[in-house]
Amino acid sequence: MDNNVPLTEHGLFWLSNNEQKKLWGTLYVDERNEARLETFGSLIDPNEEGLHTILGHVSSGQVWVTLVDCFPTNTQYSLGGGQTDWSRQTCLVNGVVKGIGFEKGEEIAFEQAVLSISSLPKWANPSIVKLGYSKGERGSARVSVSIEDRADESTRVNFGGEEVDISLRFLPRQESKQRGVITRFFVEDHCFLIIERSDGSKMSLKSILSVGKAIQDLLSVCCNETPIVTGLSVHHEIAAQRPAKVHVRTWGNDREGKEDRPFAALSLEDLGGMVGVARWLEVVEEYGVTVALLTSNWYNESSYNQDKLSRMYVAVEGMLSRKKNRKRAKIKNIAELANFVSEAIPGFSDITGRIPEEWATEVREVRNRTISHSDPSMTVVTDGRKMHVMANILYSAGASFLLREIGMGARQMEKYIQECQRVLLMNERQ
Repeated sequence: MDNNVPLTEHGLFWLSNNEQKKLWGTLYVDERNEARLETFGSLIDPNEEGLHTILGHVSSGQVWVTLVDCFPTNTQYSLGGGQTDWSRQTCLVNGVVKGIGFEKGEEIAFEQAVLSISSLPKWANPSIVKLGYSKGERGSARVSVSIEDRADESTRVNFGGEEVDISLRFLPRQESKQRGVITRFFVEDHCFLIIERSDGSKMSLKSILSVGKAIQDLLSVCCNETPIVTGLSVHHEIAAQRPAKVHVRTWGNDREGKEDRPFAALSLEDLGGMVGVARWLEVVEEYGVTVALLTSNWYNESSYNQDKLSRMYVAVEGMLSRKKNRKRAKIKNIAELANFVSEAIPGFSDITGRIPEEWATEVREVRNRTISHSDPSMTVVTDGRKMHVMANILYSAGASFLLREIGMGARQMEKYIQECQRVLLMNERQ
């Protein structure tokens, strides 16, 4: 179910509202699921505004594709300056559904979505693959593999104005690899995320991605890493159709510079099962863009330290303001920030080597200088490390705050902060 594989498909394409005009073209999807369509001729008037749905037949006409939210980025004409049959056009494609063709005016929606996310198995701890060892003849060892059944774990939550069922389905992942004449087969613990509307009606692709992003954010917080969406498939009519693959640009597709942790700081069990997942989605609804700002710590690791510090600071501002029902997102004073981090991070002074009030004063000064560019003498070497540590402390405090909002107890929070301290630089003297 790995979708992050480059794709090149040739076929016929046409606008969903103009089936009479069909053009030959090539659909390209790279390893980051970014897609573009190149056609011989112009499907879309380059002067026309808005997004378009494009349909197509690829793989020798055997497979439908639906290209979602498309717009032209480059249109070239081979003769004069007017539009001719020899023009070529490149369109940016924001989503590809391979396996389903939608009728004119039909909403791009599905009965069920299945997501595979890299951090999901270690967080959920499927424990369904069991290995057994026994002695064979002449002292040889025999290894047996058994698969234990584990029922789906589900929860229901109102998210984005829709009542949604979210389930974890525990199925082992099987794969075979061949090197020369030797084939190696292995099976390992795995699980998938199932998303569907509670009333059985279809759910839009936008809503599916919104729920998926909220779960991905939870995994980034619990696992202290960037979770990678490795697969997304959908069912339009579960009873009548095979699942279709969706290629859409998601967060955290780039593995460059990422390190997979061997275990999660907080597991599904630590959250109290799927009840904790439901509470997390409620917190995401309540705090909105603040959560996205905080978890961007894992999706924008290559950004400048100044930018990272500002995003974490604004995220904390948003949490404080929302908690205190303020209209304007603003940290009132140094004491408020100091109290926030010291309450969120047990043993703050021991971990950071700083007094909360002094640290908060410096953070505010550094952050204000960076956004106003009032201190051109700041050096990358000296202040870059300091800002990196400040941003990590703010992130850890913000993540701790959100986890406590979903009901995490003192024991879990102490465990979580210890793991943050292990994987994040939180002391300038380290």
